[in-house]
Amino acid sequence: MRIATTAFTAFSIILGAASASHAQMDGYWTAFTDENGGSLGMLFPEYSENELVGLILRCDIGSQTIEIFQDTGHTSPQQNAIVALIIDGERVDVDAVSEFNDMNEVWDSVARVPYNSPAAQKIAASSSLSLVANPDLLPLHYEAEKNAWKEGCRL
Repeated sequence: MRIATTAFTAFSIILGAASASHAQMDGYWTAFTDENGGSLGMLFPEYSENELVGLILRCDIGSQTIEIFQDTGHTSPQQNAIVALIIDGERVDVDAVSEFNDMNEVWDSVARVPYNSPAAQKIAASSSLSLVANPDLLPLHYEAEKNAWKEGCRL
């Protein structure tokens, strides 16, 4: 399934190119919400006690849009970028563009989809989520934390 994207910001999914090394660490999902939306991501205490890594979902209530980032580790922009997700065992490819990540000094694949898109609806209803780039990266507590995040996002 390919899903066209639109141009607002809001919810992010990031999987670091180095995340393969996190696959052997004990990680867990955690959600942070406020009046504007929230973030859902993986925390690997062995890597950092306060930095979300792996998949990060960010929503912004005002924009009603999901922004999906995948840290590719590329040192140059990619032409036909996609973010390839595995949602409840089903592959979902979302069209993306390359954008430079100043913090990591690499190019990310970035997709933007509205809340009412098929990809956003699948994520909202999901019981598992990973990326094709690292399908085994499934830390604990996804569904409970996703539901708290989803409520904060009004998704």
